[in-house]
Amino acid sequence: MGESHLPTVGQRVGLEVDSIDVHLLSVVDDVDPTIVLLREPVHSTGAIADVLLAGTRLRLTWTTPGGRHELAATLTGLLRSPVPLWRLLPEGGARTTQLRRFARASDCLPASMVRTHSTWPTVVADLGEGGARCVIAVDHDLADGDDVLLTTVIDDEALHLPGHVLEVSALPDGRSQLRLAFVDIGRAADVVRRHVLAQQCRARAVTR
Repeated sequence: MGESHLPTVGQRVGLEVDSIDVHLLSVVDDVDPTIVLLREPVHSTGAIADVLLAGTRLRLTWTTPGGRHELAATLTGLLRSPVPLWRLLPEGGARTTQLRRFARASDCLPASMVRTHSTWPTVVADLGEGGARCVIAVDHDLADGDDVLLTTVIDDEALHLPGHVLEVSALPDGRSQLRLAFVDIGRAADVVRRHVLAQQCRARAVTR
């Protein structure tokens, strides 16, 4: 894993608190080599997070075209000028943990895939803002280059994700695997991003 730059002003970040198994979302308000100021973090539901004690260790996560990045930090206090800001002290440099444009996570989401007037049940095996890998267990005539609509439900919200089929391949058990690249999924990207970060947190918790 190589070093990465710190998050930039306006960057959306995930905020993981290992000691209490909490995952929050925030936006960077200001940054320099010795301090990161975050706007008041929220839970995935949008509820404002309780302020943590000074000295709490945290981990920031964010994605850029260069991959997924992590930065260990310590909360040193709360500033109020003019809005509440969390003041973090970085611990060392940020590190790149995933070399791809968008973070991806393994999943098992029931979904449907639509092409024109045909629909096939599918399972989303991994998911990210940029695309998905899906498995279809029924007969179909989908092919490389098809334009499709992937529909699934995340956090009780129905998502309709337009995509382009990059590759269709056969699995040993007779099922088919499809790789999709999403095409302008709009605000659904925020829902997918939160879900992927939560999946990655759960995966790390299981392996600890």
